[in-house]
Parts: sequence; structure tokens; C-alpha cells
Amino acid sequence: MKRTDEDKKLGALLKQEAHQAPANEWFTPRVLNRLPRRGNAARMMVRAIYVVAFVVCAMCWVTMIGNQDFNAVTLRDLLRFAVMTVVTVALVVQSFITLLQHD
Repeated sequence: MKRTDEDKKLGALLKQEAHQAPANEWFTPRVLNRLPRRGNAARMMVRAIYVVAFVVCAMCWVTMIGNQDFNAVTLRDLLRFAVMTVVTVALVVQSFITLLQHD
């Protein structure tokens, strides 16, 4: 099959726009070209879920503190505070780990 000038131009354009293979002997450009394209939809979905989780967590804190009777603190109040603290810290840590892994 004979290659025309347009075939050569298209080939050069595709090579120019292609991802470059990392410096790993097992990861060749041919393998890289067969990988699915990286999508931003999954990243955006993960970020949206974390935003919703932070909003819900903040609303829980506001509700918990707003309904608190500070004249009498019970064991139940201390347990709620402890659980909310653990959930909030876990959410923050997990969100940072997840977002750093994706970027």
C-alpha cells in the first residue's frame, strides 16, 4: 500500500499528539497507545462525593452543637462528640489520600 502525503501528515500529527512513554523498560509506547484514555469524569465524581460528604459532616456538627445543652453534658453527648470527631478526621485524611493519588 502506498502512503500519500496526507497519510504522512496525519501520521506526524498523531505522533505529535500522542502520550509519551515513561522511562520504564516494561512500558513501551505500543502499550501506552493501547491504554484507555484518562478520563476526568471519575476524578470529578470523586471530588463531588467528597464535597457532599464535607457538607453533610459540617451540617451534622452545626446541628449537634446547636442542639447541645451546655448546662448539662452527659455521656451520650461525649460519645456523639467522639464519634463525630473520628468521622471528621477519617473523612479529611481519606480525602487527602484519595486526591493526592489521583493527581
